Amino acid sequence: MKQNRGFIRNIIVFSSGSAILCAGIFAWLAPTGDSRIDLLFGALTGLLTALLVSLVVGLLERMLLPQNPEADLVDWTISNAIVGTITGAVIMTLTIIVLSQLMVATFTAPPPLVWGVVWGRLTGTLLGTGVGFVIGVSWRWLALRATGKNNQIIAILILLLLAGCGQTADTPTATPTTDANGSVLAAPEGVQMAHAVLLTHLAEQFDLILPAAGASWQVELATPQSIIGTSTYRLSIDNCVVTISYPLTSPESTIYQVVLDDYAAQFHWEGEIDAQGLVLSPVSEIALRGTINIVAAADLQSTVRIDVCELDFACYEPLLTIDDSDLVSDLVAALDREMPLVARARCPAVYQIQFTLADGQQRSFGYTCEMKSPVFLRGSQDFWGDLDGVAPDVFNQIMLPLLDAQIGMK
Repeated sequence: MKQNRGFIRNIIVFSSGSAILCAGIFAWLAPTGDSRIDLLFGALTGLLTALLVSLVVGLLERMLLPQNPEADLVDWTISNAIVGTITGAVIMTLTIIVLSQLMVATFTAPPPLVWGVVWGRLTGTLLGTGVGFVIGVSWRWLALRATGKNNQIIAILILLLLAGCGQTADTPTATPTTDANGSVLAAPEGVQMAHAVLLTHLAEQFDLILPAAGASWQVELATPQSIIGTSTYRLSIDNCVVTISYPLTSPESTIYQVVLDDYAAQFHWEGEIDAQGLVLSPVSEIALRGTINIVAAADLQSTVRIDVCELDFACYEPLLTIDDSDLVSDLVAALDREMPLVARARCPAVYQIQFTLADGQQRSFGYTCEMKSPVFLRGSQDFWGDLDGVAPDVFNQIMLPLLDAQIGMK
């Protein structure tokens, strides 16, 4: 339902905005010399173009997104921008040509010309390119805003300046998979198969021996609420976490996206496993970069208040203040442990968490980004060494529900 809401909202926003924009441009340029016809001509052109471009961009994203749930949001923005630009130019050009013919028959108005060139061969292409580009780069962000999620406006603005990098999100708290009686269920058969294949592959290729797949691994359902058509399971044991995502397609054609983080061995692996148990080319195999205790490094023991700001339109806006002493103590205690360090993710932090100490000093850290696992903490302090820290699960289990509840109230 949330994704449908974002889809419909996008169509309404873009169609109405395009209709108003084109009506104003057509009235200003006066292609027919009749202001009423020009306004109607522009409004219909903008409305139909934005409607069709939105349908193309939105439906194409819906078909492809479940097949690549881990892709950076900026990648979707770039893809949507290309699709929107091309379809916008084509659709508006054709729309103006068709409406021009209808106008001649209905209003007996002269064919719309600009510098002697028919609108459909000049203005339609140029204006359609602009409208399509705006729809493409804005589509994903507005859809996430409508679902109560966060935005990637920094990436969009950078893209508008012909550069870009980034993404946003909040990561859902994983919950144990249980039946109606509260008994923990096993992961689906395909997930179990991918898990077993992964463990065998790691043992054979990297001499990384982990406990065999089975009851000793804790199974959790971790599917993001903003994603439909995809399921994600998290399997963990000791200091090792395996995340397996897959689209809801026919079992024989399913490709499982698999991520492993073994903090004890300081090893990270990402790759794909098909339904026949074949390990496809790994996405990455990297070593973790050590550990850090940020409570000790940043002297957070005397924290008296925690403020959280959310990335919103290229800046961070206040979202949540935590001044309950017990809750503050719980959050600091959750961070008071060795935290694995990994290479810095190519995305901006969705939240800024600011710790206010008893003496008034403040420490700020970035927290989490969309569709990325694991959830990270980062900062500009020297002790980070330009790396990200993997936020402890116990910290996420306290913080993420607080953020979700606050966002749901907006």
